[in-house]
Amino acid sequence: MEEEIKQFVDELKFQFKNFCPDKRISITKEKELIDKLRELINYINYIENSTKNGKTFSFKEVFNDLSKIVGPILDTDELKKMIDSTSLSQLLDIDPEVTDVKEYIVFMNNLVEASYVTKTNKDLENIFSNINIPEIIGFYQFMYSKLDEISDFLFKKPFRYTSNSVPKLIDIYGTLSGYYETFIKLMILAYELVYESKPFKESELKKLSKKNFGSIIKLTEKILVFDVFRKPYDRTLRNKIIHKDFKIDYNNRIIIYSSQKISFKDLLIKTRNILEVLASINYIYNFILRKKLQKAHQLLITE
Repeated sequence: MEEEIKQFVDELKFQFKNFCPDKRISITKEKELIDKLRELINYINYIENSTKNGKTFSFKEVFNDLSKIVGPILDTDELKKMIDSTSLSQLLDIDPEVTDVKEYIVFMNNLVEASYVTKTNKDLENIFSNINIPEIIGFYQFMYSKLDEISDFLFKKPFRYTSNSVPKLIDIYGTLSGYYETFIKLMILAYELVYESKPFKESELKKLSKKNFGSIIKLTEKILVFDVFRKPYDRTLRNKIIHKDFKIDYNNRIIIYSSQKISFKDLLIKTRNILEVLASINYIYNFILRKKLQKAHQLLITE
């Protein structure tokens, strides 16, 4: 068991380094974590063995014992507050900042709720936590390291269109569009799992990654609820940005690419939306956590 705990902590440190490269787990914290895990595993084994021998435990009893091992756990009132903070009505009571973020939140909420109905919730969670795939690791690293910085830039008020901000805005749209492609692949697999009962397989993601992204977008056109995710993505614009094949007209405040053009303001809105699309993946974790907390809360108040 000692070796397994150590391997788990080493893996945790490795993944922590992947997602938060600027942070480290100190030797002291590592030792504390190992001690807690050892105590926790011993307690779980005790519960399992005692249960096999006919002993019963109430949820509250286990809850209190775990509190002593891992530290203070939320009481029923705190649990309720946390659950309420992630309710759909609470999350939708926001200023959308000229974005479709509310629609993204509703989509993620419905996806998670449906996964519990179809009993695919564990597999759904696995799709987004299976970070052994390089493409997903890169996506999450970007999300954790750059999301706040980009958000601060895009949502600053007032947003001034200058010779510095416009090229930066264009570059950000090109970058976000690249990560958007990974997001869409993940969401196709998640949708098929929950609504079409297609088991998640790593190989399917790899197959999608080999396809031309235009054909992947066509796959989503068959799914009506995906419309909101497609809106901010302009494949032609993204390709022109990558190849630096566009012109900035500061006098008319437009960007000319191919035979098309887009105003500075419209590009800002598109970029804000594509950022919100990528960030919406975090709501999957929030809503899965909410379901787990709801179950814990119900057990606590009924015993």
